[in-house]
Amino acid sequence: MRRDAPLFRQSAFTLLELLLVIAVVGVLAALLLSSASGAKAKARRAACLNNLKQVNLGLRMYADDNADTLPDTNAVMIAYKRLMKSYVGMERSSSTNDQLFCCPADRFTVDASRNVTASGSMHEVPEWDYSSYGFNGLNRLSGLLPGVAGKKLTTVREPAKTILLAEVSAFMGFSWHEPSSPPIAVDTRNMVSFIDGHVSFVRIYWNGFLGKTEWPMFYDPPAGYDYRWGGN
Repeated sequence: MRRDAPLFRQSAFTLLELLLVIAVVGVLAALLLSSASGAKAKARRAACLNNLKQVNLGLRMYADDNADTLPDTNAVMIAYKRLMKSYVGMERSSSTNDQLFCCPADRFTVDASRNVTASGSMHEVPEWDYSSYGFNGLNRLSGLLPGVAGKKLTTVREPAKTILLAEVSAFMGFSWHEPSSPPIAVDTRNMVSFIDGHVSFVRIYWNGFLGKTEWPMFYDPPAGYDYRWGGN
């Protein structure tokens, strides 16, 4: 037994070695979790991009069948879905089962008056016709506001830069994909689709003031941003 004892002592781990192993395993686990989280975020953005491309195409097909004219209704941001959903193969009443209109990252809403995150999602709200995406049509409410409601596609001055549809979060200035605290903030990033049909993950300009007339959707951004709301 005494002759075996030194061999046993030589093969055992010291406390320092065990701590080092635990630390290395912890770092590797953190890296793997971070990588998995990043991959999931990219997958959600990719799914949202694909949704917006299809909905954008359906809305432009609607315009083609209506003298090249985009929807011009009082419920400017939500009524578009009822008008064009047949162009994307949907005939039934709207519901939470409408996955084409659901952004996978749409997992919370925002109380804009207090600039705090709230539970639920836009896709679950009947008042938004069960859609994570809104139509850029606020000009229907007033000629002083930007938007493309009632416009002919061929009259939009910058089709590659003018928003047609966007995540509802973009209109208000928060992000489902890269949430911040407080949620409404400067340069949050959102998926938006443009008059020419392409979709981008862009920074949304906010002037830093809260209030219904101060949300990003009510004014075009300054130079340096890759989008505009106004169609003139």
